[in-house]
Amino acid sequence: MEWVSKRWKDLAQFYFQLIVSDPQRASTLENSLKTFSYLIPGNSPVTQELSELVFAIGNLISLFNDGLLRKAAGLPLLLSSKIANRLQIFLTVIEQLEVVLEMSAQRSGDVHHWWLVAVVVFVKTVIRLFLLWQQRIMQTWPAVPHFDRTKITSAQQQSQGSSSNEPETDKEAQEPNSPPAATWTGQRSGRCVRSLQSDRTGAPVSTRFSLPELSGRSFSPLSDQ
Repeated sequence: MEWVSKRWKDLAQFYFQLIVSDPQRASTLENSLKTFSYLIPGNSPVTQELSELVFAIGNLISLFNDGLLRKAAGLPLLLSSKIANRLQIFLTVIEQLEVVLEMSAQRSGDVHHWWLVAVVVFVKTVIRLFLLWQQRIMQTWPAVPHFDRTKITSAQQQSQGSSSNEPETDKEAQEPNSPPAATWTGQRSGRCVRSLQSDRTGAPVSTRFSLPELSGRSFSPLSDQ
């Protein structure tokens, strides 16, 4: 048992060093999972749920990696108490998985579907009210804001002396990055889908299917029901 515990700690430390040493590697892993979710055929409800589950796992890994990078940067806790921080993380996990849970419950019938919706909304409301009462601040979406990984990347570049050799690159790094687009439109098909960085645009997970209308028709899967 002690060997398993030691092995687990060594593996966790190895992953921590792997992510902190190169944040871009973490982004590559997350985007790979999200890209794989697009490759899963959506010709049945099961494969559609699997695609959403893979996409949600990518977002959860992004949440976990952001926590590691915050710890490596020595940033303080997002909220004043540990309980509030854990509830905030739990709220984010619910928000990332609620689409998958609703799609799974919908196959069991309308009664189970709406019972699940009511439970999810009730739990989210209770957590948000508790955080509002304890922290005296309104909760936004996502509950845990995304970590700006460019700060660590630029700090690593400066430590390597790249700023002294390439002043133009340093100037570009200081300029604020434009927010990523929530959707992407294919040049040939004209189909509008969510982008890989849609989770960092500030749009709630529950509304990520609300895509722009093309040719007078919305591509929301709920539009034909």
